[in-house]
Amino acid sequence: MTNKLILGTVQLGLDYGISNQLGKPTLEKAFEILHTAYDHGIRILDTAEGYGNSQEVIGRFHKENPQKKFEVITKLDAKHKLKKNSILNQILKNCEILGVYELHGYMFHNYQSFKENTHFYNEILSAKANGIIKKAGISLYTNNEIDDIVSNYYDFDFIQIPFNLFDNQAKRKVFLEKAKEKGIEIHTRSVFLQGLFFKNITEVPEKLAPLIPYLNTL
Repeated sequence: MTNKLILGTVQLGLDYGISNQLGKPTLEKAFEILHTAYDHGIRILDTAEGYGNSQEVIGRFHKENPQKKFEVITKLDAKHKLKKNSILNQILKNCEILGVYELHGYMFHNYQSFKENTHFYNEILSAKANGIIKKAGISLYTNNEIDDIVSNYYDFDFIQIPFNLFDNQAKRKVFLEKAKEKGIEIHTRSVFLQGLFFKNITEVPEKLAPLIPYLNTL
């Protein structure tokens, strides 16, 4: 199953995560994480233009360890105000920073930014047709977002959604089956709720206290 694991790298570029008490790791620690992932069979990284300097860290790792090249999925920064017909140059810029020749995937960072920039949809698909990216994707949150994309924009190769044991499968299942029928891959994130599943109950933040009974059961 290792080939189905993708390492998320937001914490390499930002102070991130409810279980993170040490902040952003040093470059040395970041490299240690990437070495460990590669040595145990993980070959794909997930990052984003908006994840601080995560892309630069990955690029430096590739430069210093050319024998350990990851495939990379990255996301268009939702805050970018790009002109039409500029996506190809943006993707090539990402490739240069990341130290790769092509992207495993390029995504819209969220549903809202996609709906505000739907003209980039065909540009990303064109980049795929030209072999600059392997797959086009989008990061989503709600069932309504999933339904709209799967029903109306099914040229996406994959969707990325939060999914874990606390999600309501009965409500999510029908949309995931619909995506699968369309041949759309499903990438899941927050599978451990940013590490909450492994925290000692006494360490659970007060704002998440309502989850304690469910954590005890888990």
